Amino acid sequence: MNDSIFAMRIARQLSRCEHGTDQLIIDTAGLVSEMASARLETETFGTGQRVIDAQRALVSAQTDLIRAHADLLKIGEERGDMLIRPCPPAQERLDQVA
Repeated sequence: MNDSIFAMRIARQLSRCEHGTDQLIIDTAGLVSEMASARLETETFGTGQRVIDAQRALVSAQTDLIRAHADLLKIGEERGDMLIRPCPPAQERLDQVA
């Protein structure tokens, strides 16, 4: 397999991972909200601390993925073999994280 095929496959998988972590962060935020509402209404549910800890880990993983994305962009620029299409609009955010 040549470099451009690997680059396309990596870009596609990286995008899936980034979207996946975004969705998990959204879902865990909803879960914490539901748990807090249930606790207010019934006083029988826990605080959701473990879910919040899991969400912190997800945010950390998301940050690492964004940094990896920025690193891969730099490598592509240095080698001069960036993919033809640009990254999604979040590219500015990636530059800030790197």
